[in-house]
Amino acid sequence: MLHFQLSVAFIAQLLGSDCPAGGETLIVRLAKIEDAHEGDISFVANARYASHLETTRASCVLVNASQELPVHSSTIFLRCDDPHRSFVRLIRYLQSEQPKAARIIHPSAVIAKSAQVADSAVIGAGVVIGEHSVVSESAVLHPGVVLGNNVEVGKGSMLYPGVVIYDDCRIGAECIIHANAVIGSDGFGYLENADGSYDKIPQIGNVVVDDAVEIGSGSCIDRAALGSTYIGKGVKIDNLVHIAHNVEVSDHTAIAAQCGIAGGTRIGVRNRLAGQVGVVGYIQTAADVTIGAQSGVSKSLPQAGVYSGSPAVELKQRLRQEATIRRLSR
Repeated sequence: MLHFQLSVAFIAQLLGSDCPAGGETLIVRLAKIEDAHEGDISFVANARYASHLETTRASCVLVNASQELPVHSSTIFLRCDDPHRSFVRLIRYLQSEQPKAARIIHPSAVIAKSAQVADSAVIGAGVVIGEHSVVSESAVLHPGVVLGNNVEVGKGSMLYPGVVIYDDCRIGAECIIHANAVIGSDGFGYLENADGSYDKIPQIGNVVVDDAVEIGSGSCIDRAALGSTYIGKGVKIDNLVHIAHNVEVSDHTAIAAQCGIAGGTRIGVRNRLAGQVGVVGYIQTAADVTIGAQSGVSKSLPQAGVYSGSPAVELKQRLRQEATIRRLSR
């Protein structure tokens, strides 16, 4: 919960909006338009929610420049080019203004003598930090986080309860890793013997997570057999995603829940993988590829575009296939 008290006039100035009468009105909460009360600020960016402008009890609402407004309303409306982005900008401002804790280390934390913990870091209850690991400025490790040996956590990164980072892995600056994610567990590598049994292949690489990455709850990113599994700058990974050994996920890619990417695959920049996409190992996707939900990618996708189905093909081809199948069933 964000604690604040700002006037409408200040918010208008912050967002670059003209302020109508009532600028002295105080705002103390953020709320959804349908749930808002006096003292709340909300926004409408989608026409489906415009009907709430007639009934909302919010003190202030951000709307777009062309939005038709109710004639009789006590709500103050601030016009913005993009109400949603403006609302997010306000949230970020409020977060930046919240009191910052000085260095806090809970007495139950176990920190190796060779580890380095910055003066502005926050270390929660039951945290374990291994030998020669580094926790940088303003990083926050919530209760139950475990860092192995030789782990680096970058400036301002946030690790939620139960996150485990195995030995030798690196987490960049301003990352968010949600509860119970595991970074650096062994890749799924075995040699099959003549009798059907398996010998484990040692997984001696690591995982490198670049800056501004977010990793969802329960997701697993395996360490490389050799070298590094790499998660690029600005990548966003949803809950319950599995990324196997030696995968490279390029910058600004988004991966939705329950996706699985097999070992050695390279995902291009600005890719979008919808829910439950499966990608086989040792292939590549081009930049600006979008893959529809529940698709199975069985070969490299060398051109930008939208793909769907299993095996995944360009969306237009997929739609033609489905139309043909429907005609055959008549």
